[in-house]
Amino acid sequence: MRFDDFVTLTGQTLAIKIDVERYERKVLAGMARTLRDNRGFVQIEVLEAREDTTALMSAAGFRLAEDFGPNLVFQKD
Repeated sequence: MRFDDFVTLTGQTLAIKIDVERYERKVLAGMARTLRDNRGFVQIEVLEAREDTTALMSAAGFRLAEDFGPNLVFQKD
């Protein structure tokens, strides 16, 4: 099951923290609709595939706002 199968959010301002030890891309894929349909901030600890993670967030309309070592913060207004 995917996150989007359980939760339907649209037009909300969200604050999300993702720290899943190398499963970041799977988590983002599972919540793609939620990211696409909402705005806010997402902080992700990214240990590998930073470019892929940034591309997934960009596809959802988020921009990279801050880079704190392994932590990336994305924002969508």
